[in-house]
Amino acid sequence: MNVKEGLELMDEMDRKNKQAVEAHKELIRGMFVDVDAGTVEPVMVCNELHDWYKQLRCDLIDIVTASIDGEDFAIVCDDEGLLKESPRTAVHGSLQDIVGNAMICRDTLDGQLASLSDRDIQLLRQHVKVAGRRAKNRRARMEIWHYIEAD
Repeated sequence: MNVKEGLELMDEMDRKNKQAVEAHKELIRGMFVDVDAGTVEPVMVCNELHDWYKQLRCDLIDIVTASIDGEDFAIVCDDEGLLKESPRTAVHGSLQDIVGNAMICRDTLDGQLASLSDRDIQLLRQHVKVAGRRAKNRRARMEIWHYIEAD
């Protein structure tokens, strides 16, 4: 084997190793609330901290829980949303609003994030609504309302 063949073999092995690592990463299916675009859409995100930062376009995240139509969900959100130049509300809660981009997903009994099911997506489509836009500067102002049924 000459040097060129050896380098090509090493490149091929490196490519296969990268593919194997990517195949083992856990993907989370959630509803992404994009306050800049004014959209709420299901997306897949790799369950790695840097991928959450990239998806939410932020530097610090927080995870809060919310009950929507009697179901508990985890909301991964921009923890510094209120510090942004033009903060936009993503979720109106009964105790506190969530400002900035957010991702709604499930969590497990041991506190790990988990993917939404097809049923969850349907439920969220019914209860997560775009409230409107600010006419003054024509930039999208995203307000997502979730409805909590009273007992």
